[in-house]
Amino acid sequence: MRPDFVSEQNTPHLWALAQSGVFFAEHHPVYPSATEVNGTALATGAYPAHSTVLGNKEFRPEIDPERPVSIENPSVIPPRR
Repeated sequence: MRPDFVSEQNTPHLWALAQSGVFFAEHHPVYPSATEVNGTALATGAYPAHSTVLGNKEFRPEIDPERPVSIENPSVIPPRR
Protein backbone atom coordinates (compact mmCIF):
# COMPACT_ATOMS: atom_id res chain seq x y z
CA MET A 1 0.00 0.00 0.00
CA ARG A 2 1.30 3.45 -0.85
CA PRO A 3 2.15 5.60 2.19
CA ASP A 4 -0.06 8.46 0.98
CA PHE A 5 -3.11 6.16 1.22
CA VAL A 6 -2.61 5.76 4.99
CA SER A 7 -4.77 8.54 6.40
CA GLU A 8 -7.30 9.06 9.13
CA GLN A 9 -10.07 8.98 6.53
CA ASN A 10 -8.93 5.97 4.45
CA THR A 11 -7.40 3.67 7.05
CA PRO A 12 -8.21 4.95 10.55
CA HIS A 13 -6.75 1.99 12.49
CA LEU A 14 -3.56 1.83 10.44
CA TRP A 15 -3.25 5.62 10.65
CA ALA A 16 -3.58 5.49 14.47
CA LEU A 17 -0.93 2.77 14.61
CA ALA A 18 1.41 4.89 12.48
CA GLN A 19 0.81 7.87 14.75
CA SER A 20 1.92 5.84 17.77
CA GLY A 21 5.31 5.15 16.23
CA VAL A 22 4.88 2.21 13.85
CA PHE A 23 5.67 3.59 10.41
CA PHE A 24 8.12 2.45 7.74
CA ALA A 25 8.98 5.36 5.47
CA GLU A 26 11.46 3.29 3.46
CA HIS A 27 10.73 -0.35 4.19
CA HIS A 28 12.73 -2.87 2.16
CA PRO A 29 11.81 -6.55 2.08
CA VAL A 30 14.24 -9.14 3.40
CA TYR A 31 13.56 -11.36 0.40
CA PRO A 32 12.42 -10.13 -3.03
CA SER A 33 8.63 -9.95 -3.47
CA ALA A 34 7.54 -12.96 -1.42
CA THR A 35 4.68 -11.63 0.68
CA GLU A 36 4.62 -14.43 3.26
CA VAL A 37 8.38 -14.15 3.78
CA ASN A 38 8.25 -10.39 4.33
CA GLY A 39 5.18 -10.55 6.56
CA THR A 40 6.84 -13.18 8.73
CA ALA A 41 10.05 -11.15 8.98
CA LEU A 42 8.14 -7.99 9.88
CA ALA A 43 5.94 -9.72 12.47
CA THR A 44 8.67 -11.80 14.12
CA GLY A 45 11.93 -10.01 13.37
CA ALA A 46 13.34 -13.31 12.11
CA TYR A 47 15.14 -13.64 8.79
CA PRO A 48 14.07 -16.48 6.45
CA ALA A 49 16.98 -18.71 7.49
CA HIS A 50 15.60 -18.71 11.05
CA SER A 51 11.84 -18.63 10.41
CA THR A 52 12.14 -21.21 7.56
CA VAL A 53 9.47 -19.28 5.61
CA LEU A 54 11.12 -19.06 2.19
CA GLY A 55 8.22 -18.40 -0.18
CA ASN A 56 4.47 -18.19 -0.65
CA LYS A 57 4.29 -21.82 -1.73
CA GLU A 58 6.02 -24.96 -0.52
CA PHE A 59 6.17 -28.48 -1.86
CA ARG A 60 4.60 -30.73 0.73
CA PRO A 61 4.06 -34.13 -0.88
CA GLU A 62 2.07 -35.38 2.12
CA ILE A 63 -0.58 -32.74 1.29
CA ASP A 64 -0.32 -32.66 -2.51
CA PRO A 65 2.26 -34.83 -4.29
CA GLU A 66 1.57 -33.07 -7.60
CA ARG A 67 2.19 -29.37 -6.87
CA PRO A 68 3.25 -26.80 -4.26
CA VAL A 69 0.68 -25.60 -1.71
CA SER A 70 0.05 -22.03 -0.57
CA ILE A 71 1.43 -21.63 2.95
CA GLU A 72 -1.20 -19.05 3.97
CA ASN A 73 -3.88 -21.74 3.66
CA PRO A 74 -4.79 -22.86 7.22
CA SER A 75 -5.03 -26.51 6.12
CA VAL A 76 -1.27 -26.65 5.42
CA ILE A 77 -0.18 -25.18 8.77
CA PRO A 78 1.36 -28.03 10.79
CA PRO A 79 -0.11 -28.71 14.25
CA ARG A 80 1.81 -27.44 17.27
CA ARG A 81 4.12 -29.96 18.86
